[in-house]
Amino acid sequence: MTAPKTVKEVQSLTEGVGAGLVLASPSGEEHTYALRFNFEVTNNEAEYEALFTGLNIAHKMHVTKLHVLTDSQLVANQFNGSFDAHELSMQKYLKLLQELAMQFKHFELAQVPRSQKKKADTLSKLAVLTFSHFQKQVWIR
Repeated sequence: MTAPKTVKEVQSLTEGVGAGLVLASPSGEEHTYALRFNFEVTNNEAEYEALFTGLNIAHKMHVTKLHVLTDSQLVANQFNGSFDAHELSMQKYLKLLQELAMQFKHFELAQVPRSQKKKADTLSKLAVLTFSHFQKQVWIR
């Protein structure tokens, strides 16, 4: 096993990794999700996992046209063909993304700066908070 490369990856091995997901309709209706992955996952794998969750939800909602915005330069560029997927795990994630994208009549994926994804970023931070310090009993008087 190789040593984690970033602080976020170290956190993922101990506390889980969080991801934020916002599904928005053309009319502005939003569905927000805070996802927590309680298994070993790198930042890039977490980006793909969150994307897969969003695609599966959109598919179950019978969405046919999807425009995805991600702050992951790697995911966007691998999908659009600008970056190669060198690692076997990234190749598998990319292949699955390509298969899931085919479920939609129209699918587009673009990278945007993290500053434009503040709601999703906040949700990702919320997902990794631990609430073990709260009492798990309800007192009835």
